[in-house]
Amino acid sequence: MTREEYRSALDDLICLVSCAVNGTAPDKERVLTMNQDNLYTAASRHMLTAIAGYALESAGVENEAFIQSKNKAVRKEILFDRELAAVRGKLEENGIRYMVLKGSVLKDCYPGIGMRQMADIDIFIDPAKREDVRRIMYEMGYKSPDLPKDEYLHDVYEKPPVYNFEMHTLLFGPTFSDRFSELNERFTKRLIRDDNEHRGFHFSDEDFYLYMIAHEYKHYSGGGTGLRSLLDTYVYLRRVPLDMAYVAREIEKLGIGDFEAANRSLALHLFGGEPLTEEEREMLDY
Repeated sequence: MTREEYRSALDDLICLVSCAVNGTAPDKERVLTMNQDNLYTAASRHMLTAIAGYALESAGVENEAFIQSKNKAVRKEILFDRELAAVRGKLEENGIRYMVLKGSVLKDCYPGIGMRQMADIDIFIDPAKREDVRRIMYEMGYKSPDLPKDEYLHDVYEKPPVYNFEMHTLLFGPTFSDRFSELNERFTKRLIRDDNEHRGFHFSDEDFYLYMIAHEYKHYSGGGTGLRSLLDTYVYLRRVPLDMAYVAREIEKLGIGDFEAANRSLALHLFGGEPLTEEEREMLDY
């Protein structure tokens, strides 16, 4: 695939996922002009094959590769939800503080099951209970790479057929940014208990957005990120009302106010069907 063909496939992909998250069917005539092989390659690279499959089905276009991807994503989300409930139950039984992060939260903002594809489940745990978590996961049949734990911010646990958990001991690592790592304690103090009888915690809506944008910035500044991250931003902003004055104050403390504003504008314009400015087009290309 040439650069121009890939660019065209990405434009087609943006059209499809925009329709899917906004509850509209894409124009069938345009869909039939799309190069389906190139489209699938582009969608795979950005982990958007399932949501593109939803859009193709809504246009009355059947493509076996996209159908299979969508069905696998639906099955995987169901399996992940069931396994996550089991892991949370074990953490509760053992009195371990925890918080589910990233995609496992974002997926519920999407309009259809399996639309937000995930490779793993991320959980923030009490660092003092790291060995207890390791024991629990092993007892549940998981295996993890034999790595020197102290050199890593998270432990990876895998189990067939599809399960993959990352247990994080920090929200922001010192290897990325000293400014971000200083916020670990501040963010942790702001966590909200799910209820008085359980050990689970969650972010406020605004703090989840701040964490999500900081995580996206880490990847963006390290060489670019995918369309799925940009789509997450759009879906979250459309689904969750936020106190943007609070967000603005806190994002400046991270030193990424310009990035957040530009990223938010690009996401809302791109998937909302609005024309992009020259600066937004450059950011999208990067």
